[in-house]
Amino acid sequence: MKLEYFQFDEKETIHYPSVSWEELMNANEMSVKNHWFNVEVDARHHILDQISATWEIHPLLLEDILTKDQLPKYEVIDGILFFSLKMIWIKDGKLALEHLSFLLNKNQLLTIQDGIRGDVFEQVRNRLLQRTGKVHQKGADFLLLRLLNAVMESYHVVLDDLTERIQQLESDLLLQNKQVNLFHILEMKRQWAEIRKWIAPLAYVVRDLKAESHDYFEPSNVAYINELQDQIHNLMTDLELAREAMNNLIDIHRENQGRTTNDIIKTLTVISAIFIPLTFIVGIYGMNFEVFPELKWKYGYLFIWIVMLLVAAGMRMYFVRRKWW
Repeated sequence: MKLEYFQFDEKETIHYPSVSWEELMNANEMSVKNHWFNVEVDARHHILDQISATWEIHPLLLEDILTKDQLPKYEVIDGILFFSLKMIWIKDGKLALEHLSFLLNKNQLLTIQDGIRGDVFEQVRNRLLQRTGKVHQKGADFLLLRLLNAVMESYHVVLDDLTERIQQLESDLLLQNKQVNLFHILEMKRQWAEIRKWIAPLAYVVRDLKAESHDYFEPSNVAYINELQDQIHNLMTDLELAREAMNNLIDIHRENQGRTTNDIIKTLTVISAIFIPLTFIVGIYGMNFEVFPELKWKYGYLFIWIVMLLVAAGMRMYFVRRKWW
């Protein structure tokens, strides 16, 4: 478990990289300044009970925090604004998900991360610590929007990684004429479906957030919700382009497989066609007639071999000239 704490306003920023909940409750007056509690915790850890008791979190909100397969969600219960979504990571070509919950209560923001150590908030941290940008000048509501924006930007990184792998496979198939395992394409399509599952609902969730923004956000901060909507629109466009690229990959793979099969059948057909006249010649001399002048000829055996080789060579030249082989 790790609890990180920021206290900030226009005058100063106080940062505790690691602190206990009891120490914070005893040392700070929460009615002044702005506060950000960032918790990386396992769902079974007792600190969630302490936070729930201090904030008087409704049992339904606590259930949403603990439910890892919860789709993106926004709601307000007992004056606490709740927003949940997933942080998505690509590690060694594999997809990893982390459940992320935001709770906004006036001048206090609580973020709860459940799953993977680390997050995508480093840029926001640096701005608070270095006191650059607008984050330290505004309230916890603005901080929430900046953190959500950081998550949206991380989605672009994930989609860029997926797109690069699609383009690499496309290059292998078309330019380098390499054999590509269909499993790799289907695995990327499964990852695409998983990513879309967690991104697509955000369009409706952020729309609902904007509809009630006047109750929880400063009027000057509402424009940043529009920025979130633009981010989601761009993400959905990128997802659609990635889907079309993967479908094209599957079509190209099938065409290559069909072309390979056709080449094999064509080769076997040409070989069979060459042996048809040879089989005919052999069949003639296999008939049970008593008189075959060539059988008593000294060079008869050699003559038949020369004839069959010439026939085979002639047919091969014919097929090559017609570009059938």
